[in-house]
Amino acid sequence: MDPFLTRIDSMGTRIYYFFTLSVVGCLLATACHAADEFADLKWIRNLPTSEYDIRAAFEASRGEICEAVGPGEPVELSSFASALTNRDRSLKTPPLPSSRIGFMSIGLELTNSNKTDLPVLSRSRIADYLDSNYLLLQARVRRDLLDRELYYHHRPIAVIARYRGTRVSQPLEPLVAQTTKSVRSLGLFLDPDVEKPRKPEQLRTMVLIYRNEMVRPGKSIPEEQYEWVFVRGVENDRDKTLEPHLFVTDENRTRLVHIHQFSLPSRVRACSVIGTIEITQFDRTGLYPESYQTSSYQLNEKEHYSWSNLNEFSQQEHGGPLASHLNQVLDDLIAGKVESQGLRN
Repeated sequence: MDPFLTRIDSMGTRIYYFFTLSVVGCLLATACHAADEFADLKWIRNLPTSEYDIRAAFEASRGEICEAVGPGEPVELSSFASALTNRDRSLKTPPLPSSRIGFMSIGLELTNSNKTDLPVLSRSRIADYLDSNYLLLQARVRRDLLDRELYYHHRPIAVIARYRGTRVSQPLEPLVAQTTKSVRSLGLFLDPDVEKPRKPEQLRTMVLIYRNEMVRPGKSIPEEQYEWVFVRGVENDRDKTLEPHLFVTDENRTRLVHIHQFSLPSRVRACSVIGTIEITQFDRTGLYPESYQTSSYQLNEKEHYSWSNLNEFSQQEHGGPLASHLNQVLDDLIAGKVESQGLRN
């Protein structure tokens, strides 16, 4: 055979094999995308509405508390990494790479009476810790394997950060660890017509429950208060990032508050949520606090809405209750299609 024809035949064989491998690779990636990429995610289609069902949902989500980042890590991580927490590192199969971006900051303050009641030997240390540090809740953001589109993992991440100075995570003290255990994820909210998530844009709303132990005036027993936290990711056309829009209920889920757009706070009063607390328990030395109760809290409110009014709006505009049309209603609020009952700040 002519050597030239032999070279052509060999080249054609290589091109054929390359094409075959590319097709097989695409098919494998598609199969992985359809079968495995979302396998570790938890999702829901309806919000529980009764007090009993919400309490039961919170208790059933013990495994979905905030995952804490240890000290010495970047406060936020815009690049993608497989292991973000100790839980990630303990898994036999590493999770898909994720970044972590803040969506909610929680600052804690002591009541004036509680400050004077603190042990003399540790008083300044406790006060300095709360004055200098805040709890930052973050979304774990992943990229779709095929289209590289962004979506959320259902479980949030917790970081202790300083208001000023270094931008690395700080040690998680037992007092603040109580807060991380009080925030639990129910999952990512799916639209009613989505049987199973297939696209990243279907996985951009985190549904969290926050349990607060409120001390009411004149009552010795604290009241357990359960509130919703919704994080709706909206794609930024400019840089294709997911901008988190934070919504928090208060007054026992009778109001829905749209929190001001997130930014890292430089002081307690700039946090998304400011809690005034009373320390209720110390460690065995009697010096360092381990738990607290909340006497009051404030939200960094942009606008607020009546939950019942939003439910009626959802019935009229989307043909069903807010509990099953959450994504549509949140998008309407972000777009300014619903009249607010509170003033913009």
